[in-house]
Amino acid sequence: MLATRDSTFNHGFEVVEALEKFSQKGHLKPNTQFVTYEIKDFDMMFDHKEVIVGLKFFLSQHLSDQSTTTTTTVTKLNLSHQTIVKLVRLVLQAQFFVYDKKLYRQTKGGNPDSSLIRLLVDIYLFYWQHDLMQFLRRHNQLFGR
Repeated sequence: MLATRDSTFNHGFEVVEALEKFSQKGHLKPNTQFVTYEIKDFDMMFDHKEVIVGLKFFLSQHLSDQSTTTTTTVTKLNLSHQTIVKLVRLVLQAQFFVYDKKLYRQTKGGNPDSSLIRLLVDIYLFYWQHDLMQFLRRHNQLFGR
């Protein structure tokens, strides 16, 4: 995702490069602390309403016009932000599973194998980290995930 390019480490060498730049700017001190956190099974726990808020934020911040052209193998679609949100909401509301011979509607999380769910998790985490990143940048701190 291009929006998270400056805060996402996909390979170990990217962490080293970021630390070298951080050090060259004079921000790496002997008392610098490193913090890690892990959110286990987040793709099964996120709140659908909150992920929609994150999606709206992402669309408004990173797609300048009110429509997005999506090319598929069948046709070209011109989708507004509102249409994208409605379609995602529809998919989230249409998640069901069977447990103990009973049918349940899933109201939190989603199938971790779904590419849409993975994308929504990334967008939600991007939305969540936005304020944290602004604070850290103002205080010359390094952040990555």
